[in-house]
Amino acid sequence: MRRVVVGSVLLLGVLWANRVRAQELAFGSVGHVAISAERLFGFVHTDESVSGGSASVDTISLLSNPTALIGTGYSWPRIAVDVFVSPSVSLGAAASVFNISPTGGSLSGYQFAPRVGYAGNVSPRVAIWPRGGITYEHASTNSGGGNVATQSFLALTIEAPLVILVVPRAALLIGPTLDLGLTGTVSSGGLSADQKFTDFGVQAGLLLFI
Repeated sequence: MRRVVVGSVLLLGVLWANRVRAQELAFGSVGHVAISAERLFGFVHTDESVSGGSASVDTISLLSNPTALIGTGYSWPRIAVDVFVSPSVSLGAAASVFNISPTGGSLSGYQFAPRVGYAGNVSPRVAIWPRGGITYEHASTNSGGGNVATQSFLALTIEAPLVILVVPRAALLIGPTLDLGLTGTVSSGGLSADQKFTDFGVQAGLLLFI
């Protein structure tokens, strides 16, 4: 009888510990905070239009914006914070500050992207996290010789990354991204023109949730 009682207590303890552990690791629980380093690398296709003209490029990015040679799209590495305000529903924003010096010039600016998301757990270690919002970017370029241009533009941003837990509370983010250009301008030398960027691709990053 004593062995039965001890065995039952041990079994209940193991089941309870496994339940607590599963609850702790459930991505999307109310009150959890996700801190992400996003768009660190991946494939991106960019379309740029400037007052009737257009350009496009397919690139593979690694810790930088792949389109800096034709302009500046939305796929800069960025830091994000998202809070789950109700089961599976997140509110948050991503932001980045950049400053690079391509051959013969410089490019600097910032980006801000508020968003709302919904996390669905596919398995204990895999979730899908669709998100939607807007992205605003402002940038300045100096191509040398005093030729300075400023850019400001806005996009509708839709993402659907997989959240793949590699260790407890740390995950790999990978999935499709779309930044649909809504409006924008470029100004230089007292002149201005309409400018828009649209990016789509598959990009990856890292995530911690607490």
